[in-house]
Amino acid sequence: MNKKLSYLVAVVFCILFLVGCGPRDVRFFPRLRASKEAVIAKAKIEVAVNVMSRKECSDYFGFDAIAEGVRPLVLNINNKSSDAYVLRPSYLALTRVSGKDISKLMHYDTYQRVFWLTWPAIIFWWPAIPCLIIPYGFGCQQYNAKTSKTLRKMTLGAHDVLEVAPYESVQRFIFVPDASFRTAFDIALYNETTRAIELFPINCAQAL
Repeated sequence: MNKKLSYLVAVVFCILFLVGCGPRDVRFFPRLRASKEAVIAKAKIEVAVNVMSRKECSDYFGFDAIAEGVRPLVLNINNKSSDAYVLRPSYLALTRVSGKDISKLMHYDTYQRVFWLTWPAIIFWWPAIPCLIIPYGFGCQQYNAKTSKTLRKMTLGAHDVLEVAPYESVQRFIFVPDASFRTAFDIALYNETTRAIELFPINCAQAL
């Protein structure tokens, strides 16, 4: 194989690889509509929890969280009143994994990808490194960072406080270690107007 043909093959390989395996659009996690959920409704507020199946998790997040030892839940709170509510960390009796840790399962391995692209480029066509490979690696890092930021906002971690404004409907993900998951647990909400804590006993057995 002559030198020009080697360059051409290397360029074509890099382009095809980068186009086929490049960073996808960051997931924006649209609002989910659950087919099965445990719902506790009171006069002014409704709390619902859905346990995501393997298929739902794979379709939505792009990976099987259950296979990774994490049970994904979807919390929906629908506030129909003029009162504001707060869900503090101690008001949810479940061990939780942070959205930052979960997002790492969705990340590209930037180092490995750039490493295995750089070696052929050094041998066949070094201009591919600054022209194609470095921008590709930067794109992977940007994707990882944006995915982490987006999922953190949508996840109720162990230290996160959730505020529900009057007449607001909110949705958050809760990731529970499979070893700590149980179908029955309590969720408490603090009513900032009455200064009372309202308890919502959840049973997810019907939502599995």
